Amino acid sequence: MATIKQKRLVKNVLSGKFNSKKEAMLDAKFSENSSNNPHLIFEGKGIKEIMEKCGLTNEFLAGCLKEDIVKKPQKRAAELRMGFELQDSFPDKKVKVEIYDNYSDEELADLLKQKMNLMKLKDGTKQD
Repeated sequence: MATIKQKRLVKNVLSGKFNSKKEAMLDAKFSENSSNNPHLIFEGKGIKEIMEKCGLTNEFLAGCLKEDIVKKPQKRAAELRMGFELQDSFPDKKVKVEIYDNYSDEELADLLKQKMNLMKLKDGTKQD
């Protein structure tokens, strides 16, 4: 079950008022040590539970991203970024963007997971 701090953290991130995960975490009353290691909190069961209840699963976000890339019906970049940040799946640095418009939703979701895992391996945050 999600803790009060985790719920506050999600509200903080969704508010868009904070410049970093660390700021949002400190405001939600996480310790300085925890705030210096946000991936430990964002990868936790509580945050994932909140995300699932909100419907912000990796599969949903990947589907939205694919839709935006292919059709561009709306400008939802800020919302997608927020969702990926909550999932701790959005890199803090710029990355090369490739368009995969011939892939199914499932193939794109799998490809996205592979790319995210590769990035985590490169920056040392991947834990098995």
